[in-house]
Amino acid sequence: MKASQQPTWIAAARLLAWLGPWGGERVPRSIVRTEIDLARDADVTRKGSGSDGAAPESWQRAATMRAYLYTPSARPTGAYLVAQGLHYAGPDDPRFDRFCRAVAAGGHLVLAPFLPAFGAMRVDASVGDDLATAFDELEARAQRACLPKPAVLSISFGSLASAMLASRASHADRLGGWLSFGGYRDFGATLRFALTGRYQHAGKPLEATHDPLNAPVVFLNIVPHLEEATLAADRRAAFSEALREVARRTWGKMELKRAGARDPFVEAVATMLPEGERRLLRVACGVLPGAEDLVEDGLRRAGSGFDFADPLSLLGEVKAPVTVVHGRDDDVIPWVEARKLHAALPAGRSEVFLTGLYGHTGSALPKPREAVAEARTLLRILGRMAAAPRGG
Repeated sequence: MKASQQPTWIAAARLLAWLGPWGGERVPRSIVRTEIDLARDADVTRKGSGSDGAAPESWQRAATMRAYLYTPSARPTGAYLVAQGLHYAGPDDPRFDRFCRAVAAGGHLVLAPFLPAFGAMRVDASVGDDLATAFDELEARAQRACLPKPAVLSISFGSLASAMLASRASHADRLGGWLSFGGYRDFGATLRFALTGRYQHAGKPLEATHDPLNAPVVFLNIVPHLEEATLAADRRAAFSEALREVARRTWGKMELKRAGARDPFVEAVATMLPEGERRLLRVACGVLPGAEDLVEDGLRRAGSGFDFADPLSLLGEVKAPVTVVHGRDDDVIPWVEARKLHAALPAGRSEVFLTGLYGHTGSALPKPREAVAEARTLLRILGRMAAAPRGG
């Protein structure tokens, strides 16, 4: 039996050992991680919005893109491209790195690129081309190893880059599958939830627990569309960097989610700004009220500027089978976005799983009364995950 023909249940069992709620913080030690550099298309380095009123940022100018290649100890039986979300650390985030190692432990060759725009915590049209560059590299390696078509696995906002990749004419037939974890379909609704916890389902307004530490990154994406009277064009790059600094100091720290806990971190960064911009930083980070109104105004002023960030027009062109997975308690992107994604994909080409086992950044043990149903869902998810890079 060829390695690529190995039963998917073996790969699923390996994934279960690492990605089940009992996996904890254990990390597969037999995986070899190698850093490689990928040459970005020259057009990609010019594609960033550049709308901060300043010179293009470094993520727009960079001619190369870092990536981590994860190789299992045994001969791989499939290949996965893992698309990061909006996070300054990208694949260097320990949780992301552990996830990639766990996927590799399931018998997969894994490539995780550092998408420059997402590393700058910006939603930008360049991510589709950058992910395609990484896919081409992984595909070439998979072909040399006689592996089936690689699949793409997206995390959070990585669903946008993956939709761009899976829908483009040059790549649509080359993907073995697409698994979306915690992705979105409606960009505006996703930003509003991340900022306020409010969302709509079946025409009814609802509210859920949301992560307040996301506020500076939501605002970061609105900065280019603020009125000049709110923030001068020649100050937008510096103000954007202040927002990133708040995120770097606060993200992932559960204890800072309670009211007032993050305020000292915001104040420390505020001292780096001119006096006239400090109040705006406090508003942008949720220390003072007013961010919601500014974000809504920014979305209106952007006009069609964010059309690329809503994947609705792309999803109908996806040919690969898609598995949409979302945590019911996700506090960054609401679970209803999974339903929207599923509904927008070609009929019969996708399925959706909602689970209580995963939030936005990790797994948790299910409640006793839900254990059996959650176990079945988990097995089905990991079964799809094992099958996708094998042409299943």
